[in-house]
Amino acid sequence: MYKYTLLLVAVLLWSVPLVQSTPVRRQSTGYAPVLAVCPATPLVRAASGVGSAEAAFIANRYTIASQNLAAWLAMTVKHATCNSTAASKRSVRSRSDFVAARAASPDWTEWTDVDDDEGTSTSSKATSSSSTSTKIKSSTTSATTSTSAFTTVVSTSSVISTGAPATDTTTTTVSSATTSSMKDTNSTTTTTTSSLAPATSTSVSTTTTPLTSTTLTTLTSTSGLSTSSSLTISAISTSSTTSTSTTTTSTTTSSTSSTTMTTTSTSTTSSTSTTSSTSTTSSTTSSTSTTSSTSTTSSTSTSTVCSTEAFQPTAYPLIGLTTSGGGYRSLLSGAGVIQGFDARDSDTGVSGVYQSLTYEAGLSGGAWLLSSIAGNNWPTISSLQTGLWEQAFQDSVLIPDNLVAATGAYADITADILAKDLAGFPPTLTDPYGRLLSYQLLYGDDGGVTVTTSGLTSLSNFTSYNVPYPIFTSLGVQTNEGECTPPPNGTQYEIHPYEFGSWDEGVAAFTQTEYLGSSLSGGSPTVAGVCYTNYDNQGYVLGTSSNLFNELCVAVPSEDVSEDSTDATILGLAEDLSVIVDTVHVVTTRDNYAVYPNPFFQYSPSTLVESQEDLFLVDGGEALQNNPIWPFLHRPLVDVLIVNDNSADTSANYPNGSEIYTTYQRATDESLTRMPVIPDVATFIADGFDTRPTFFGCNDADVITIIYLPNQDYTYDSGQSTAKLEYTVAETDAMIANGQQIASKGGDPGWPLCLACGIMKKAGGTLPSGCAACYTEYCYN
Repeated sequence: MYKYTLLLVAVLLWSVPLVQSTPVRRQSTGYAPVLAVCPATPLVRAASGVGSAEAAFIANRYTIASQNLAAWLAMTVKHATCNSTAASKRSVRSRSDFVAARAASPDWTEWTDVDDDEGTSTSSKATSSSSTSTKIKSSTTSATTSTSAFTTVVSTSSVISTGAPATDTTTTTVSSATTSSMKDTNSTTTTTTSSLAPATSTSVSTTTTPLTSTTLTTLTSTSGLSTSSSLTISAISTSSTTSTSTTTTSTTTSSTSSTTMTTTSTSTTSSTSTTSSTSTTSSTTSSTSTTSSTSTTSSTSTSTVCSTEAFQPTAYPLIGLTTSGGGYRSLLSGAGVIQGFDARDSDTGVSGVYQSLTYEAGLSGGAWLLSSIAGNNWPTISSLQTGLWEQAFQDSVLIPDNLVAATGAYADITADILAKDLAGFPPTLTDPYGRLLSYQLLYGDDGGVTVTTSGLTSLSNFTSYNVPYPIFTSLGVQTNEGECTPPPNGTQYEIHPYEFGSWDEGVAAFTQTEYLGSSLSGGSPTVAGVCYTNYDNQGYVLGTSSNLFNELCVAVPSEDVSEDSTDATILGLAEDLSVIVDTVHVVTTRDNYAVYPNPFFQYSPSTLVESQEDLFLVDGGEALQNNPIWPFLHRPLVDVLIVNDNSADTSANYPNGSEIYTTYQRATDESLTRMPVIPDVATFIADGFDTRPTFFGCNDADVITIIYLPNQDYTYDSGQSTAKLEYTVAETDAMIANGQQIASKGGDPGWPLCLACGIMKKAGGTLPSGCAACYTEYCYN
């Protein structure tokens, strides 16, 4: 006998309220959409390349990320020892090493606490003992510019020093502030910065036209960073048609910058054994400091530090990171991976990779993680862990009894839902769901209710280009065609600080995130000049990316629904949230979806959705693509993608390659040729790719290099059920600690160099000889 878990039936059967008395409705503190004057620029553009606002940010972020990558590569090589195989290479480093490599560049600033309420920050400048002045050579720019935030570039070129972000002086204001260091907004002490800072920084308006390419000339380095090499970096290249209201300008720009990339700080380390054996390490590079350490090894060996074998690339790759879906399992495991990569927060051989990222994407549980990081101005994982998550996850308000106890939160959330309804936007289950999650993930009154996705652009670490650009993904459902779940080829939507939309055929358009919720027709306001803002509440966005309530309309065999199953959890949560939504309207199947007023209504290029007044969005992983890779198959500048897969493909809740293989199949169907070949699941498991890092696309210059990091039990059983909604403090800490082991491959001494080799495989130039063994070990085909 089959049990039809229709939400409507569930709601009708649910007659006991969460609290015995009606909560006091309070005035909303900022959840409801707000009437606003529409911008003069077009609100919708065709999906023919990234928008100019994103491209401008990426141009600046990439320059800083490349400097950070150069510093991390130098430290990785410096600490790698030349033993018989790359697998046995040792990488011992500390945060101070990363800082030393960075500090050779002048005018860098330490990251400091930021007072978000007052919008001020303080920083201390570190000085370098040596500096060399270089000038930005004059360049001729031929570009399409516009007052629209969505104008895309035809072509530009510039020659720029390593010390300054890429800029277009026609639309960019250059300031004297030096702001490339990350700031941990929830730390009470000033800590050494973890990113290379430029000599100057730029403040780019949303109308900035990005640079197409930059030639980065580095100075002579004695640490092997590079040796008088001119590095041509195909950094920012966007080719597309422009929006309707554009003007063409031709400008010659020239400016001056003073910078130094001479990384002369190296270390000679002598090791003294506490047993009968000794291990001696020597260096052939110039030394400015000496460090002593104690070893307890039981073997005798002599090795030479390979600091003369430098990475000398012709280009630095543009790197992204994705975190999969998987509820709290993915959030916590992914947090550990980021902690391991973050030079502010860990002392491992891979610390510094996070500072080298230009993009970061999250889906479902991964979107929770990215929302908590970005929504709080990119603090360290450690500060989120102790200051927010540990208590919140231990007493999760997603558990009915805890929600009943949290009467203040319950009343505020109910007031928020009422306010949205009164503003003319009927709420759905995603609204209280996202609000409840926000109480666990965001700081601020009423669970960070004022945090919006478009508002991330005003946070200090974003405006300083200190952080990767965040992207959240979701799937569309054609409810008008009788669908209740997305098909395998379901439309992939993405939302990020500047834009919302889809690259997929049938939509192929983007709108400005800030004005989501506005009534548009044919790409223009239905009522001239009348728009809405604040619809892009970050809680609603993260709830959208993880919304599984639509699965309640699918018939499920009764024997498949156990009390601790994901289906049972969804059903129970839907019943609880229905009580809140029912305060404003009778719950229907429409409430199973995250509903967005369709910005592409009657927009003729969007043939799939042009007749729909609303878009119905659900969890981004429902079409069995649980890793948010899709956005980067449409961004040709992305060279390397680190994919942290925390999917529950197996009965033990670990990944087996199913999700990434599905993405490969879909990409092949859609002729998206930048996706590397992924083997089928049987091969994936047989070759052990489900239990260790693997590099895909190593030998194909035309595809993204994917560095696949699957969830694995190193120090803790991290294969926790997606249905698990509460974690004790000890469980939270153990999950994050295990995630850090995933980043460092369990502390494998050869992994940092091999990770560096994987990242730099297609960068051109000279690679350390040890990379050959790394490619043998980690590259698929």
